[in-house]
Amino acid sequence: MGKAYTDDERVQIAKKEYDNLNENDPVTINNGETIGYVSKVVNDKKTGEQAFIITDGNPKVQKPSEVNNVTVLYQGSTSPEKIGSQAGEVKQDWWDNNKS
Repeated sequence: MGKAYTDDERVQIAKKEYDNLNENDPVTINNGETIGYVSKVVNDKKTGEQAFIITDGNPKVQKPSEVNNVTVLYQGSTSPEKIGSQAGEVKQDWWDNNKS
């Protein structure tokens, strides 16, 4: 069983979904406590899905059979207020995904 996180730590982890993370990057909270490593970055241009798959060990050396804990962080929709700086993402999240 994994560590029991406090509410504050859970918020810190949830905010990581908006960080610019790459595969094999450590994911840290509390000013440096490593909670895992980015095993996979999902950035599906067709659907707009953006997510990070976090595993408990460094994917460079950890075998899949050795993984005990997995965390999936899904990025929420980009705010319409960002239409000026991230127009493509706003369109994808609010228009393309919602039209019938």
